[in-house]
Amino acid sequence: MYNVSSLTLNPNGPVLYLTLQNSGNGDRIGPETVQQLLNAFEFFEGDDTLRVLVIEGSNGIFSEGSTLNPDQIVQSNEPAIDIIRKHQVANYLSKVTKPTIAAIDGKAYGQGLEIALACDIRIATSSASFGFPDSNNGTIPWDGATQRLPRLAGIGTATNMLLMGKLLTASEALSVGLIVEIVPTKDLHPTAIGLAEQIATSAPIAARYIKEAIKGSGELPLGEGLRLEADLNMLLFSTTDRAEGVSSFLEKRSPEFRGS
Repeated sequence: MYNVSSLTLNPNGPVLYLTLQNSGNGDRIGPETVQQLLNAFEFFEGDDTLRVLVIEGSNGIFSEGSTLNPDQIVQSNEPAIDIIRKHQVANYLSKVTKPTIAAIDGKAYGQGLEIALACDIRIATSSASFGFPDSNNGTIPWDGATQRLPRLAGIGTATNMLLMGKLLTASEALSVGLIVEIVPTKDLHPTAIGLAEQIATSAPIAARYIKEAIKGSGELPLGEGLRLEADLNMLLFSTTDRAEGVSSFLEKRSPEFRGS
């Protein structure tokens, strides 16, 4: 286990658990946490033994957002765009090629929600809430929300949340597709473990290709997306994992995928 002031990393077999440390007193993502998150994502992506990332909060809070505010940007001698780019952990996370899961309890606000939006799967407790309460302060999100939220929850919901500052309950988030499941608080971590372990037993190359194809569906015209799907299938044919999948099926045994 790796502990720092603002997050905990706990590798367990092929799954890496990242816990955002919250005291319950309005903790937000500051520059130190940003760097720790970027380091954690780079570590996860670069370690071939790790196949799934689970991101959780603590003390009944996922994350209340970022400490970065317009005054800091205006008063800095550094170009505003450079400051923002340095803080874009969700955009970095979205480029990770392995599957990621957000397990959300309590508030997922601002950049905290943007981190969750960058994950592939989101589950939550019934007490979870989602939104951008700072949107009424003359700011707009800067870590991907204006692009990912409409793709996931629809333009109408995104407009309400970003323009009006509407907060969604867990049931509302489920109804618009922002999360895939609501679980009791006591079951949040065990459910995340179950999902992660299920994904981790699948062929890792196929999982990465599936993620790439799904991402392409929101960015490419249909024809190009179908070509991407076909190309990824052809690449998969050359892997030993695919041969192992066929062999294990014919031999009626569990496959042993090695990611090659």
